[in-house]
Amino acid sequence: MPDSGRREDNRRSPTLNALILVTLVMILVSMGYLANYYLGVGSSHQITWYPANPFCQVSERRCVASLGHHGDISLALATTRTDQHRAHISAQVEQLDASRVDVMLERRDQARTVESTRMEQVGAHRFTGLLPLDQCSTSPMRWRLKVVVHTPHRNLGGWFDFDTACEDNQAVSS
Repeated sequence: MPDSGRREDNRRSPTLNALILVTLVMILVSMGYLANYYLGVGSSHQITWYPANPFCQVSERRCVASLGHHGDISLALATTRTDQHRAHISAQVEQLDASRVDVMLERRDQARTVESTRMEQVGAHRFTGLLPLDQCSTSPMRWRLKVVVHTPHRNLGGWFDFDTACEDNQAVSS
């Protein structure tokens, strides 16, 4: 009978077993998050957003947004009063095999999407598109142009902020 006493001393308590189980589950969940973050494993519909250079005015010159370690996207925007208040957009994607590029024009003061369109591919890694600028009521109009690059493995996005003047209830280049 003395052996049965030793067995009871070597057994772990149910609380310790539960804590070990919870710790193992937390380690597995953490590994999943790290794999998703570093390897891009997971939903291909989810967009990973990267900010643009804050000192670049996309309405004045070509701006570049780094898409993390995946590549870069450069964007140029031209607005003209003679072309029905449209924004001409040209984008170039570097170091990425982009299957599609979408753009969304949003008013920053209202945080609502005004227009969205799929850009047309005009060459290797080069895309163009047109977006009409919304009617405006205040000057200057504050815009955010969101760009989503679709690749076979993930969707990457960047945004570019710019302002336009308001004349005769239409946004025009400032």
